Amino acid sequence: MRTFSPRLWAAADLVTPMAIRVAATLRLADHIAAGSVPAATAAAVTDADPDALERLMGHLVTAGVLVRTTTGGYGLTALGRPGVRFRAVPG
Repeated sequence: MRTFSPRLWAAADLVTPMAIRVAATLRLADHIAAGSVPAATAAAVTDADPDALERLMGHLVTAGVLVRTTTGGYGLTALGRPGVRFRAVPG
């Protein structure tokens, strides 16, 4: 059986780019820009499934785009800040 190197698997990973695309489509960075946001709040504002959005945001933490805050919400990292189009988005 043939095994592929971890470097090849990393190059073929489409999960992170698609997660970033979904986050951009939902304008998550705009909603988070004002401060820490729990996944349930982000789900309500974006009309997304709360469980799916929690998993998406968790992946974005792993990717370094978001950070989990001490209050249980999510914040932007330096990597995630360029995704902000507006200072704050009305709910």
